[in-house]
Amino acid sequence: MKLGTLYLRGLILFLVACLLMLNSPLVLADSTAPTLDSSTHSDNAYAVSKTDNIVLTFSEAIKGDEDKITLYKKQGDTEISS
Repeated sequence: MKLGTLYLRGLILFLVACLLMLNSPLVLADSTAPTLDSSTHSDNAYAVSKTDNIVLTFSEAIKGDEDKITLYKKQGDTEISS
């Protein structure tokens, strides 16, 4: 195989790889965990109905199931409800 042909094939592979990288979305890792900014109802609230909604507001958008949360004891990792 001639050197020019080998060079041309390498150049084509390089250009194809560049085009594939340009067409794929750039994903940057988010290294900061979201924090809870506010919640309703407040801790130790009285007269809260079982059917009242719990609203949690985080410092950034959260991906996940919009209809389900898992509750854990304040200290430890024991699940109490989901």
